[in-house]
Amino acid sequence: MMSSSSHHSPSTSLPDVYFQVWESGTMTLSARAILQASLLEEKLKEADRALIDRLLYAVRQGLVSLTSA
Repeated sequence: MMSSSSHHSPSTSLPDVYFQVWESGTMTLSARAILQASLLEEKLKEADRALIDRLLYAVRQGLVSLTSA
């Protein structure tokens, strides 16, 4: 289960969130909280930044929808 805290467990890594969002076609509040916490980290890896950028692009293009769940 995804946690909305900034200390994510290995099961809620950015690649995991990325694939869960792509698989479902929706981005939950939990996923958004993980993305936000990751963006606030001082040492965000370039690969992780790219995953976040791809997800945000997909939302803007309507490929992924936002849910309040």
